[in-house]
Amino acid sequence: MSTLPTPPWPPTSSSWPWAKLLAYTLFVGLFLFELLNYLGVLSFQVEFTWLGRMISTAGVFFIIVALDAISRQLIRLPLSHGVLLCGTVLLSIDFWGDILSLYQRYPWYDQVAHFLSGPILVGAFLLLYVPIVRRLHWRVPPAVVAIGALFTSVFLAVIYELEEYTEDAFYGTNRLGDGADTANDLALNLAGGLIMLVGIALVRSVQKQQQRGAAV
Repeated sequence: MSTLPTPPWPPTSSSWPWAKLLAYTLFVGLFLFELLNYLGVLSFQVEFTWLGRMISTAGVFFIIVALDAISRQLIRLPLSHGVLLCGTVLLSIDFWGDILSLYQRYPWYDQVAHFLSGPILVGAFLLLYVPIVRRLHWRVPPAVVAIGALFTSVFLAVIYELEEYTEDAFYGTNRLGDGADTANDLALNLAGGLIMLVGIALVRSVQKQQQRGAAV
C-alpha cells in the first residue's frame, strides 16, 4: 500500500511565490550579519563562534542550491518551495539558539531542536524525492523513498555533529558535548523523522479508507 502523499502534494515551485524571496533574503541577511560580527564590525555576542554560524548558514544555503540543481537536471523543474521553507525554519532554530544562548540557558532547547530537525529534513527530502520518482516513472516502492529520506536526514545530522566536533577542536568550545549527548542528538533526529513518516502513513491510510467508503 502506498504511504506517500498523492497530487497535488508536494507543492509545486509556484505554490508559494513568496517562499523563495523569504528564504534567500534570510540566508543572505544572516550570512552578512554573521560575517560582520566575525570581522568585528558588529559586536553582538554568540554562544559559540561566529565562524561556526557562518558555516551553518552557508552549508544550508549550498545544500538547497545543490538540491535545486539536481531537481532541474533530473526532472527539469525547480526545487519545491516547501524545501526552502524547511531550510529557513531549520536555520532559524539553530540561529536563535546561538544568538540568545538558548542552548546554554535551557538544556531542553537542544533536545527539541534535534528532534524537530528529523521531521523537517525528512519532509524536505520527500519534497525532493517524490517528484523525481513520479516524473521519471521509477518503479520504486514508496517505503524505499521514505527510508531514503530518513537516511538522508540522519546523514546530514551526522555531518552537523562533525562540524561541531571540528569547531570544538579549533576553538576549544564545547558545542559537541560528550559522547552520550552526541548519540542522544542523533537518536532524537531519527525519532523525529520516524514519527513524521508514521504520521504520513496513518494519514494516507485514513484517506484511502474514506475514498473506498465514498466509492461504495
